[in-house]
Amino acid sequence: EPTNHLDMESCDALLEAIDDFQGAVVMVTHNEMLLHGLAQRLVVFQGGGAKAFEGSYQRFLDDRGWDEEKVPSPNEADESAGGKRAGRKELRKLRAEIARERSAALKPLEKRIADLESAIVVAETELARLYEEMESASESCDGGAIADLSQKIHARRKEIETNFKLLESANLKYEALRAPFDLRMKDLEED
Repeated sequence: EPTNHLDMESCDALLEAIDDFQGAVVMVTHNEMLLHGLAQRLVVFQGGGAKAFEGSYQRFLDDRGWDEEKVPSPNEADESAGGKRAGRKELRKLRAEIARERSAALKPLEKRIADLESAIVVAETELARLYEEMESASESCDGGAIADLSQKIHARRKEIETNFKLLESANLKYEALRAPFDLRMKDLEED
């Protein structure tokens, strides 16, 4: 997982470096953004085995896709219903299953996003308080307090900046993870 624990700028730099590299690169990743950006050949592990796929990740999704994300075609749904077209009850069941899978997959990222947003609010509140203390220290010409507060302000700003980058990365991962579920749901609605 080459992008684990990297912020967006580092991920972009890594993507650029790999793209500029003239040799072959073999990597293991679950990062769809990286796959979309770089992959030309895939070794896909699913169904208890490994299969090679020549082509981009998007072509893989279009041609084969992931087994667990496949929605039965109308014919398959007809066959599974004993020759009858899937009714409203079957569609509700499929929608509920997709919603359950989506919730299970997205819940950890939703918690991460909420935690980062909360940390940003706390740090911004603390930063506002530090600025007020800095103003008081400046008015009283307290050099020691000014130096101490400057360091604390710098640390809070850096913390906020880091958390915003992490939040941006988490939101991108969330959107990439959510997209296949939304597509499956849309496909169900169109049938």
